[in-house]
Amino acid sequence: RRLAAQARTAEAAAKASETRFRDVVDAGSDWVWETDRNHRFSFLTERLPQQSGENTQAIVGRTREELYGGEADATVWARHHADLAARRPFRGFIFPYRDTAGRLRFSRVHGKPVFAADGAFVGYRGTGRDITPEIEAAEALEANRRLLDGIVDVVPAIVNVKDKDGRYVLMNRHQAERFGVKAEN
Repeated sequence: RRLAAQARTAEAAAKASETRFRDVVDAGSDWVWETDRNHRFSFLTERLPQQSGENTQAIVGRTREELYGGEADATVWARHHADLAARRPFRGFIFPYRDTAGRLRFSRVHGKPVFAADGAFVGYRGTGRDITPEIEAAEALEANRRLLDGIVDVVPAIVNVKDKDGRYVLMNRHQAERFGVKAEN
C-alpha cells in the first residue's frame, strides 16, 4: 500500500510538473515543433494552424527551408544552416512565409539540438511565434516616419526637432540650406 501511495503521489507530482511546463510553453510561444536528424518536421502542436495560418499536414516531413526558403534572403538562411550544421542552439531566427491564404507572414523561432543518450544527434526541438503584427507595425511606423520627413522637408520655413540635451534630431532641408549644412549630419 505504501508503494502504491508513493506511486500515486509521484504520478500527481509529475502531472502537476507537466501542467506547469505546458502553461509556461503556451504563455511564451504560439507553437512547439520538433525536427528529425535531417531537419524535417516530425511534430507540431495543434495550435499551429490557428496561430500561423498554416496546414500542419503540409509541413510534417519537410524542412523549414523547403517550406519557407523562397521568401527569405539567402544570407538569413546561410546563418541558419551554419547553426544547424554545428548543432548549435538558435534564438530569434526570423523568416517570412505565405500562409494557406497566400498572405505574407513572419515567424520567429528558437531551437535547441536534441541528442540521444549515446550522444547521437536526433534533431531539434523548439518554439515558434507569429510576429506578423510586430513586423507590420514596424513597417507602418517607418512609412509614417518617411511621410513626416517628406512633409517637414518641403515646408519653406525652418523646422527642426531637438532632443532633451539640445541635439538636433531632425532638421528640414530649408534650414539646412540656410545654414549651409547637410540635414542628415
